[in-house]
Amino acid sequence: MRLALASAVALVALAAAVMLGATTELDVALGAAAGPLRAGLAAPLIDGLNALGQPIVWAILVLALAVPLALQHRRAALLLVATLSTEAFVVAVKLVVGRSRPDGADVLDFLGNESFAFPSGHVARAVTLVAVATWLVSRQGPSALGRAVLAGAAAGAAMGVARVADGVHWPSDVLGGLLLGLAWFGVAATWAKGTRRVRDTGAHG
Repeated sequence: MRLALASAVALVALAAAVMLGATTELDVALGAAAGPLRAGLAAPLIDGLNALGQPIVWAILVLALAVPLALQHRRAALLLVATLSTEAFVVAVKLVVGRSRPDGADVLDFLGNESFAFPSGHVARAVTLVAVATWLVSRQGPSALGRAVLAGAAAGAAMGVARVADGVHWPSDVLGGLLLGLAWFGVAATWAKGTRRVRDTGAHG
C-alpha cells in the first residue's frame, strides 16, 4: 500500500503543478526534442506502441491473459481483469485537470476528438498491464514487487516516448500516467495479497 500512497501523492502534486502551469516550459522543451523521432527509423515502433495502447486493444490483451490464467488460478485472472478499471481513474483525473493537448494533436477516445491530456491513458494502461503480469509470473517474495514496478515503469516510459513523439501528449502527461498506473498497481497488489491471506487462513482454520 505504501507504493499506492506514494504514487498517489506524487500524482496529486504533479496535477497541481500542471494546473498552475509550472511544467509548461519543460514540457515544451522535451516535447520538441522528442518530435524528430516520429520521422526517423523509430517511427514504426512508435506507431506500434500507440496502437497497443488503444483502450480496445489493451482490453483484449488483458482478457487474453486472464482467460488462460483463470484455468489455473482464479485470483490471478480476477486481478488481471481488475486492471481494466484503470481507465475509470484516467478519465476522472482528465476531467478534473482539464489540460489541453499539444497543438495539432488528433486524438479520438471516449471523451471525444478533443479529449484532455493529463494523465496519459496509454501510459497508465501500459504500466498496469505489464506490472500486474510481471507480478503474477514472478515467484512471490520480497523482490517480486520491485520487479513488477521496474517492468511497469519501463513499459510506461517506452509508451510515453511514443506518445510525446507522436505529438499527442506533454511529457508531464506521461509522468502522470506512470504515477497513476503505479498507484493502481499498488492497490491491486495489496488487494491480491489480502485475498490470499484470507484464503490461507480459511484453509488452515
